[in-house]
Amino acid sequence: MSEKKVVIALGIICIILLVGTVGAVIYYNNVVNDKNATYNSYVSSHIHANSEFDSLKSDYSSYKTSHSYTDSEYNSLQSTYDSYIATHSHTDSDYNSVASQLASANTQIGNLARALNENPTTELIFQQQPDAVISQANPVSGTLYTVLEATNARIISIVGEIVWEVTQPTLLEVVLTIDGQEITHIATDPISAQGYSAAISEGNPPTAQALGLITTVFTAYRAFLYEGRNVKVQIRVTWEVTQPTPLICRVKWAQL
Repeated sequence: MSEKKVVIALGIICIILLVGTVGAVIYYNNVVNDKNATYNSYVSSHIHANSEFDSLKSDYSSYKTSHSYTDSEYNSLQSTYDSYIATHSHTDSDYNSVASQLASANTQIGNLARALNENPTTELIFQQQPDAVISQANPVSGTLYTVLEATNARIISIVGEIVWEVTQPTLLEVVLTIDGQEITHIATDPISAQGYSAAISEGNPPTAQALGLITTVFTAYRAFLYEGRNVKVQIRVTWEVTQPTPLICRVKWAQL
């Protein structure tokens, strides 16, 4: 009886194992079928006909052709680039010079701003300065002697004089340099110990302005003679024999 039960139990176990095996086969078969379906769907959506492939290949070839350059074209582009670099590059000294100019400009702007802030309702007014005077003994012919060098200056009047005893000079000249522009006032064959006053000759070039005897009060007809950011006034005499007599110049001026 007990052997019969064992046989029955073993039969039941075999049936269970068989059913499980069949179920597993059915399950994995369905999984495989699903994967095949997914793969087939992907292939179907990503496949291209020969005409489509040929069209893509043609587009690629056309793009490559239109975007390729010969050696001469590359060399031309390189030459253009090198030329641009050469004309747009600067040395350290160039940069330092620009930096220095910028710093100077900032300083001037700062000084002006401070002046305006201290008294913003006050206009910028030239302030009268002591006369700039030179009395040069034994002046060398043709040598420029500086009388005044200043910034933001207004020249009100200039009077030059040469004292001589033996040989009369041929020229007495007052030379101004204003913001880089040179202006020369000339007196020919000047008389000894006579004052010559600078006057603007509207019809003459800057190199031939008047330096005349003080017979006309020029200041009665104008407020000032010249003005500029950078002003230099010099005087010279031209003669054949240097004499131990003074070359004199007096400049009346004002400054911001």
